[in-house]
Amino acid sequence: ARGRLEGNSLKLDLLPGPIPPEFSLYPACYSARCPQPPPRIKPNARDILEKGQNGSIGVLLKLDEISFFEELRPKRRDHKDHEKENLRRMREIQRKCREKEQARQ
Repeated sequence: ARGRLEGNSLKLDLLPGPIPPEFSLYPACYSARCPQPPPRIKPNARDILEKGQNGSIGVLLKLDEISFFEELRPKRRDHKDHEKENLRRMREIQRKCREKEQARQ
């Protein structure tokens, strides 16, 4: 009964009344989570997938095996070393604190 109220489309062949079904026979009725609905796939999904994988605009603009998009790729930047930057800032803060303590004494 609980599964039907939560929207589960589980068909119970035995005891369709208010008596709960046996856990070992119908474990899905006792789950706390609602089951996920099946994915919605449109009829043209395969066509969209193929166009996306092949790059339909790139294929249209490709002339004599020369692509216009090769030059437009973003340049990779060197990764910044955050550990060294953080250590530098920590040492600077420690140095300032030491200077303040010495100024107080």
